[in-house]
Amino acid sequence: MHALEKPKTVYFAYGSNMWAEQVHERCPNACPLGIARLDGYRFLINEPGYATITPHSNGFIYGVLWHLSPSDERALDGFEKVESGFYRKETVTVEDTSLNTREVLTYIAASDEPGPPAPGYLVKILTGAREFGLPKAYQRILASFQG
Repeated sequence: MHALEKPKTVYFAYGSNMWAEQVHERCPNACPLGIARLDGYRFLINEPGYATITPHSNGFIYGVLWHLSPSDERALDGFEKVESGFYRKETVTVEDTSLNTREVLTYIAASDEPGPPAPGYLVKILTGAREFGLPKAYQRILASFQG
């Protein structure tokens, strides 16, 4: 790696960015690393209709880990509207399928008021969950947000 190059970021996607097609449209250099589990949070769809996570003592979230180049991370910041405060970047500790823990980037929405999913949004989440083989019981939890 060149001395001035920033190392790749490991990103934990738990919403529609689990879907490879969408991630590659937004982040052409992204490389999937597999699935991981985040404990101490629960998944929800917020009032604007998008995925977020909130602290919950007995909760857990499954998602997909992606390696992002610096340009991919900047692009994702734009899609997630970080500058306007729609999502904020957080560092969380996840456990991967090899039971290794690592600190990773994730995005958490400003709004945690529950609401129905935006049209077509949940399909993207469920497609990504199936694509990467998230546990079936967890896929059923995600599907329950259809209402």
